[in-house]
Amino acid sequence: MLASSILIIHRFMNNALYRTKVSLFVFYFIVAFISKPSFPFIDVPEYWLPAIKAVLQGHPLDIYSVRVAHSNLPGLELPNVHLPLAVYLLVPFVWLAERLGFSDFYGAGAAIVGIPLLLFDILCANELLRFASDYRPGLSRRDALLLIVMFLFSPFLWFTSVYMQHQESLVLLAFLLGYHEFIQGRDGQAGLFWGIMMMAKLIGLVFLVPIFVYLVHIKAHRRLLVIFGLIGVLLVITTLPFFIYNFENAYYSLIKFESLRPIFGITIYKFFRGTSLEPYAVRYANYVLLGALFVLSYWLVVKRGWTPTAVDSTGPALFLLCSLVFLLLCKWVYYHYVFLSLSLFILWELVCVNVHRGSFPLYSFLFVFAMCGIQSQFPMADVAEKYYPVVLLRCLLNACAILISMVFVYRMTNAYRGEKVV
Repeated sequence: MLASSILIIHRFMNNALYRTKVSLFVFYFIVAFISKPSFPFIDVPEYWLPAIKAVLQGHPLDIYSVRVAHSNLPGLELPNVHLPLAVYLLVPFVWLAERLGFSDFYGAGAAIVGIPLLLFDILCANELLRFASDYRPGLSRRDALLLIVMFLFSPFLWFTSVYMQHQESLVLLAFLLGYHEFIQGRDGQAGLFWGIMMMAKLIGLVFLVPIFVYLVHIKAHRRLLVIFGLIGVLLVITTLPFFIYNFENAYYSLIKFESLRPIFGITIYKFFRGTSLEPYAVRYANYVLLGALFVLSYWLVVKRGWTPTAVDSTGPALFLLCSLVFLLLCKWVYYHYVFLSLSLFILWELVCVNVHRGSFPLYSFLFVFAMCGIQSQFPMADVAEKYYPVVLLRCLLNACAILISMVFVYRMTNAYRGEKVV
């Protein structure tokens, strides 16, 4: 697919960027849509579908009554932990798939359900391109097309949107739209987009911490109130009916389960599994993560003078480092979360490192290579005891790759701070 995309770039290189861009978008949509039935995964049929069925059966407030057993987590039933927007977004497409006779949501039905996710991917690629074009003077057509290819045909985007069918691209799209408005001083629009980001997935909080620290630091209290007030209002409006309807289900799904969510995936907390520290890691890992995000943001914004609005120097790096901290310290991490860091890596490299230089996004490519290499060489095998030392080794290598990336981004950003790179 990557080779085919490069051929498309060369075929249309002499044409307008718009035509070439649209060709790549259409090519991605068709290939991803056709490929989905050959990538069956359990999340849509086993976790999303019960909540969506409740809506289609005329019970829209019952989406948090869902409990699903997980084969790798015996004794723990997983609730629907997604906010209402994420569930309702897929309802029309489940309805359409069933009306068309595609009720196999491991195959063709899943491809139809994934249509909005593919559209979000395309919109996100377009927004990344707009962002890079606005804040990197003289972005060449070649570099613009490389950005699209690096993004749309990244293995992490395919893992997220095509295989697992999660909504990280919506989170990234809403963040970028809000970030653009924030830079322009349009706080109401920024708060609206970031509210949508939080309604899609609470992982968006990772990007709001440095914004909060920055606004407090510069004493922009009105801006702080407008942005976070709008985010809070949107979250309350969309979740309050569920707490009123069935407080116990909504509280367990959206709040309490976070303190019960086990250690899972490629997290450094795997080293606590089976020890006396595991209960503390399960209960307090989220607080450690939030504290680390605040400490990092405080140090970079207050002590080092980094600002989110400095798009050509420290802005993208600030959010990239926060996303890497999330990958390092979250207790429930899977490779679809790497997609957010990779997208910010590409943006950071294009507008901060490669300004006026027109080079291939080499560092982003190496980041993909390292993370994919770790994933492909080591099995998940969370339960199989005979593989567990290998799982720990993979988690350790993953943490080392993240730490090396953080140090590299920090040093490179400091090297280019406040000066144009020629």
